[in-house]
Amino acid sequence: NVCRLGMIGVGLFLLVALLTAADPRPEPDDEAVARGRFLYRVYCMNCHGEEGHGNGVSAPLLKIEPTDLTRLARKNDGAFPAERVYGIIDGREEVRGHGSRRMPIWGFSFQELNSDVNQEEQVRQKILHVIDYLESIQGQARR
Repeated sequence: NVCRLGMIGVGLFLLVALLTAADPRPEPDDEAVARGRFLYRVYCMNCHGEEGHGNGVSAPLLKIEPTDLTRLARKNDGAFPAERVYGIIDGREEVRGHGSRRMPIWGFSFQELNSDVNQEEQVRQKILHVIDYLESIQGQARR
C-alpha cells in the first residue's frame, strides 16, 4: 500500500510537471506587451506593418508577401504557436521569406555590441516580449 501510494504521488508529480512545462511562460503583463510592441516596431514593422497585417512599407518590395501576424492563432486551430514563433525569431526555424536562417538575426540583433557577457537570457526575454505582443494582437481586424 505504501509503495502504491508512493507511485501515485510520483505519477501526480510528473503529470503536474508535464502540464506546467507545456507553457512555461507566465501570463504577460502590460509592461511585457509594451516592451514587445517597442521591439516589434524596431525590428518587424517595416515588413509586417504597424499593426502586424503584413502590409509594412517594405512589403511591396519583397518577393514573398509578409505574414499577417494577427492571424497566427487562427491558422493554428485557435492556439497561438508561441514555440514556433520563438524558433522563427531566434533563427532556429527557417522561413522562406526571411531568407537563410540568418534572417532573423534578431537573436543576434537583440544583443548589445561590444559586450563579452553572455546575453542569452536578455535575448530570450526580448524574444518573449515580442511573442507577448504578437499574442496580444491575435484576431485584430484591419482598420
